[in-house]
Amino acid sequence: MKKILFSLACIPGVFLSLVAWVLASWSLCGISGCDGGGFGVSYDPLSVQLFLILSGLVAAATPITLYFVTKARSWIVVAVVLAIGITFVGGLIIGAGLDGYPRNHQT
Repeated sequence: MKKILFSLACIPGVFLSLVAWVLASWSLCGISGCDGGGFGVSYDPLSVQLFLILSGLVAAATPITLYFVTKARSWIVVAVVLAIGITFVGGLIIGAGLDGYPRNHQT
């Protein structure tokens, strides 16, 4: 029961990581979107990658804290899996490739 309650404590970190996803999506193509309307397309691949990594770190903050409280090594595994998962899922959802550019970007 205690483990379930601690696991529920990870949910706010996942929702807070959504803020970094929004910032990453704005950095991906700009406020107007990838079609170039409004202010035009603005690619910033480094900030996209940084915001996605930040989203994973924010999501992993609670399990890391729980590791220091409970000294259970399983929280480190949860933190690593959550950080990597949130980072890659965020990239898939906003449409970023591993290079930080939109997946449909042609160079």
